[in-house]
Formats: sequence, C-alpha cells, structure tokens
Amino acid sequence: MEGASGAAAAVARKARAEASSSTREAEAVPLAQRADPLANAVLDAEVADTVAQPLLQGHESGKNSPTYSERDVETEHAQASTARVELVTPPENVEDYGIPLADSTWDPEAVSYTRPKWPVAGLIFSAGTLFTGVAFLSLLDDGASSEDDREPWMIALIIFSILYLVESLMNLRTFLNMEHTGTHDPEHEYFVAIRQRPPRLVMHAECYHYETRVRSVRESYQDANGNTHHRTRHETYQEKVVTCRYSEAKHYASWMDLSGAGPRLAEVNQKYVGILVHVKKKLECDDPDTETDLESQAQRFRDRYRNRDSHFDYRESLEIDGFRPTVFLHDASRTPVYIGPKAYVIATLLLCSWPYRVYVQTHIMHARFTLRSLISARANAFTAVPDAIVQD
Repeated sequence: MEGASGAAAAVARKARAEASSSTREAEAVPLAQRADPLANAVLDAEVADTVAQPLLQGHESGKNSPTYSERDVETEHAQASTARVELVTPPENVEDYGIPLADSTWDPEAVSYTRPKWPVAGLIFSAGTLFTGVAFLSLLDDGASSEDDREPWMIALIIFSILYLVESLMNLRTFLNMEHTGTHDPEHEYFVAIRQRPPRLVMHAECYHYETRVRSVRESYQDANGNTHHRTRHETYQEKVVTCRYSEAKHYASWMDLSGAGPRLAEVNQKYVGILVHVKKKLECDDPDTETDLESQAQRFRDRYRNRDSHFDYRESLEIDGFRPTVFLHDASRTPVYIGPKAYVIATLLLCSWPYRVYVQTHIMHARFTLRSLISARANAFTAVPDAIVQD
C-alpha cells in the first residue's frame, strides 16, 4: 500500500505539471486572477484526487500500478514547481506608463534594519560656525584690525550659521514624530492605520507665461583718482507669471495593500531604545489595462489644460492621508528623558546639535519600510485574495 501511495503522489505531481503547462498557453489574465493562491490550491487538490483515486483502486483490486523511481519523482516535482512560477509571470512587452506592473509573487518587501550613519553635514556646519565665530570675535578684540579685515569673517560666520540652523531644523522632524511603543508590543497602530488608507494618484497642471520687467540696480565704482562713486542703472529680466493651477485625482476601481507589517522593537537588539523608520510609498498596477486607463486619464487631463497659456507643466504625486516620511518608534520606559524635541532645540541653540545627534544615534536603529499599494481598473479585482487589505 505504501508503494501505491508513493506512485499515486508522483502521478499527481505529473498531472499538476501538465495542467500548469496547458494553463500557460491560455490568454494572459490579470495578476489578481493568475496569482490567486486559494484557487490554485483547490485546483491542485482536485487534480491530485482525480489521478490518484483510480491508482489506489487498482492496487486494492490486485491490478498492476505504474512504478516511478525516486529520480523520476524529483524531476517531475521540479517541473511542476517551474510550471507554477511561470504561470504567474506577468505578460511581456507591456508598455510602461510610469507605474510598474506588480510582480508575480505579491511578496511584501521586508523591513531592512541598518546601523545609523554619522551626520557628516551637521559636523561640517557646526565646526564651520564655531571656527568662523571664534575668528570673528578675536578680530573684534584686536584693536589693530580694520573693518575690511573683519568683513570676510563676518560673512563666513553668517553663511555657516544659516546652514547650521537650516540643517538642524530639517532634523527636528525626527523628534517631532516620536511614537511610543513597548519593547514587545505588536505592530504600532500608525502602521496598521496607514496600511488601510487608499492611495491617491493626483495630477497637477500649471499654466504660465513670462513677462519682461525692468528693475533698477545701484552699483559703486572707483574713478581714476581712487574715489568711490555710486550710480543707478536699469536692466530688464524675465519673470514667470502663473495664470492658473489645476489638480485632479486619477480614478481606479479597487486596490489592495501589499505592505508587510511595520517594524517592531522586538525585532532589534534590546540595547536600542528606538527605531527611526524611513517610510517610502510605492504604487503598482494589477494589469496592463489599468496602466492604459491611468494614462488615458492623464492624457485627457493634459489636453484639457495645456492650451490655457503659452507654457504648461504637468506632474503627478502619490498621496496617502496621514503619511509621514519618518517615524521614530521608542520605548518610553527605557528612553532617557533628554531624548526629545525640547532637548534637541536646546542643544541646537548651544551649537551642540551634532554631538547631541551622535549620542542619540548610539541608542537607536534605522529601518526602511515600504508602503506598497496595488490598484486595478476592474471592480472587485482582489476579492478572492486571502489575508489582504482590500477596498473596492
């Protein structure tokens, strides 16, 4: 009976390989239908039962059954696996309209954890501000220095100070987006909520022209005797004048979230009290028809507004309500009280922004999370897909 069962399983695998090969010859269908794991599993079970049942009955009645060597069984299993992979491969030669087709597996991109990098720009701007500041103050104390000696250092101090403040304020959002989570808590509610919000692909048009304007420029010069004089001259320039702006969201019938679970503190070493998550958005089309439909909408939008003025610019943006490019997850019970927005602002005003951030980096990990969405122009395109966030 054991031999018959093994032979039956081998024949079933062979039948599944043949069924998959015939399916590949059929007309390509949307990815949602081709990659439906539930339908494929049911098909496999039906084929296996259909082929194995007569074989088992033949053994019980004393009839001869076909035999397979172990190598034959392994070969047929490999062929069946190859057929299954090819079955869900997207069709080739699909025109690219800017939004890629979804891949054949629908596997979410895994969260990648990395060690933090030192803020090199912050170091340069901090050191430049301190150095030029010290040099300028030393010249002020030096009674022999003239205004011409101090002016270059004053300009350098102003430039480095502005760069230092701008770079520091750009990093302030890291501390403003702090979210509390326990070390062993499940996925944070922010990532649970953001993965349930549908994406919006928004088209933007700007119509404008250029106008010639005249402005007065005051300049100084020296005559042959070295005397300084001032004069005013007039010059023309081109100024951009925007006449109108338009925005409109593209329409689609259904969508599905393909993102994996968000980062968790339990996935990193316990010596780290937080994770700085860098979030990016990714949109994919289910099939070529969806790509074509989206491009048709874009073409109609451009045709509607391109002649409103002499110049026209068009762009698209992917928007998700509540999206934040960075999220700082931290365990409040283990995070030092001096890690936060208030302490960062104080450190910045004391010209200690760089050493403060270096200290914080030693307590956190960095992670990259992709918010991946799949859209389709067909209604109810993903209703047969299990374990997915689907909206029509």
